[in-house]
Amino acid sequence: MFEYNGENYELKFTLERIELVENYLKMPTVADIVKTNGALSISALKTYFGYCLKKEGSDTFESRKHGAEICDHLMKEKGYLAVNNMVIEKMAQDIPFLFQGV
Repeated sequence: MFEYNGENYELKFTLERIELVENYLKMPTVADIVKTNGALSISALKTYFGYCLKKEGSDTFESRKHGAEICDHLMKEKGYLAVNNMVIEKMAQDIPFLFQGV
């Protein structure tokens, strides 16, 4: 969880949301992580944020555009590595079976 403009947000990864990301990026998530040794591209990070960001406690996800804008802000504020690690760690927490055997 993190705060942005006075609101609490969280990333929430589900199979359905990952499928949206994969269809958008034209790349399987695990293949992308393995290929880049866990250092996702900036466009991939913005896409994950865009599809997997929601306000804390909300049942609905934010718009892809809004999520990408927040990702951009966080990278400028906290740095690329902090945001990349946030995505990878939360993904491993929410959908750990993707990382079995990797």
